[in-house]
Amino acid sequence: MLLAACGGAAARTEAPRAHVTGVDETTAPTDAGSARACAESSEGEDAGATAITPCLEDCDRGIALACRLAADRLERRAHDPGRALALLERACDLRDPVACAGAARLVGRGVGVRADRARQIELLARACLLGEGLACAAPARAFARGEEHAGIARDPRRAASLGERACLAGVEEACEALTDAGP
Repeated sequence: MLLAACGGAAARTEAPRAHVTGVDETTAPTDAGSARACAESSEGEDAGATAITPCLEDCDRGIALACRLAADRLERRAHDPGRALALLERACDLRDPVACAGAARLVGRGVGVRADRARQIELLARACLLGEGLACAAPARAFARGEEHAGIARDPRRAASLGERACLAGVEEACEALTDAGP
């Protein structure tokens, strides 16, 4: 995935831009090729906190990978889970399924925000629909049974759709649930 982000091909995004560092979007390029400085600054375990600046700038330009790399650095090295979550959600808005799953993990554990099961399930469902097949099983189960205490309504159609995706991703229990549910 890093190679795709650093390639020269222009990968334009139409997602709305939420400014993280204040880069002017009228002059900032949105091609994925500009993520190279961010990726290079992210290499090495002892990259300092200042090395995050290129990632934040690229995130402001709409490069999902840069948002995810910055979030990783903030969560692991700077111990700033709230800001990391904001960056993961930004990358999720930019259609990065791994970032959606990462945001779901933080929201589910209550890291950086109050734990919110309904929001966690929606983030996982979004990751699933964006292609992260392993993220499909938990929302499929939640929608199949409903979790009223968490604000998740029972939705058999949505559960079946997500369950099929989980099964295709190799989640055996999802395949079994589909078989048990019948036609």
